[in-house]
Amino acid sequence: MAIVVLAALLAVACEVAGADENQRLPKIGQVFGSNPSASKAYDQAFRDGLRELGYVEGKNVILLPRYANGDSSRFPALFAELLALEVNVLVITPTAAQAAKAATNAVPIVLPSSGDPVKEGLAESLSHPGRNITGHSANMVDSDSKRLELALETLPSLKRLGVVMETYAEAESQPQLVAARGAFHTLARTHQVAVQEYHVKSLEDIQSAIKEIADDRIQLVILFSSYLTIQHREPIIKGLGVQNIPVITAGRDMAETGALLTYSPDFFDLWKRSASYVDKILKGAKAADLPIQQPTKFELIVNLKTARALGLTIPGIDLVTRRSSYSIIGDKVGLRRSPRL
Repeated sequence: MAIVVLAALLAVACEVAGADENQRLPKIGQVFGSNPSASKAYDQAFRDGLRELGYVEGKNVILLPRYANGDSSRFPALFAELLALEVNVLVITPTAAQAAKAATNAVPIVLPSSGDPVKEGLAESLSHPGRNITGHSANMVDSDSKRLELALETLPSLKRLGVVMETYAEAESQPQLVAARGAFHTLARTHQVAVQEYHVKSLEDIQSAIKEIADDRIQLVILFSSYLTIQHREPIIKGLGVQNIPVITAGRDMAETGALLTYSPDFFDLWKRSASYVDKILKGAKAADLPIQQPTKFELIVNLKTARALGLTIPGIDLVTRRSSYSIIGDKVGLRRSPRL
């Protein structure tokens, strides 16, 4: 009996010791704007970066992911929950930046990608953020303008262009979107292209917008990337595809779904590189002293299957022989060119 009691006591002691050990491990809080499925590839890129730096979940670090599931009103509660768990650093998606700023000025925050963090009031400057937020700027205004240029190259007869974008409850919290729209419309006027905007905030809105786009005889759609449009990329891209309307947007996952062409920073690279910021912070560096970096890798991806189905000719690409000045990375996700075009 004494041996049994002793064994039980040792088991309890080991369990308590294990719990105490976990309490001492650094905690990384993660906040995603979308759901686990839509966020998986970005999360995996970040975890890959951590692993290359020697971090093993449960052994020397704890990851605490949280998801807003496309509902930005959930951000404050998610941050409150993670702060109560005493996380050492937060890694967040750009749509959560303002909520994170309001939630804490003490816990370091890493943004794997953002628009213009200085204009958005998240940092004093790129070289010296001066606050508790650092990370990467995705420079999306330039990218959005470049997509319009690529649309004009792909479809020289373009006269009726549709732009699909998520409607935000607080437009002032999205200055990058406002700036991108301004640059976009200026460029469209220069090329005498009529632009029709379609604002969506739910799957039902998306389905209605697809019908309106067809009724309006839109020739091509540029899809502004957000967590709503990423989450519902399949009904958007395939729904427009049924109407023979090509889509140009951002992100490899969009090209894989069937978008004709995507141009953007390599977001997976940005998420992976963010692990180095977390590493520095956990080793004592201050977010205020870590410069916000600009993207170094840009991707242009053409979906060959979509191009053939639409009967479009892509400049510099022979869709029959698959010869081009680009490096071919497959048939479904056509081509990639890097760095900046």
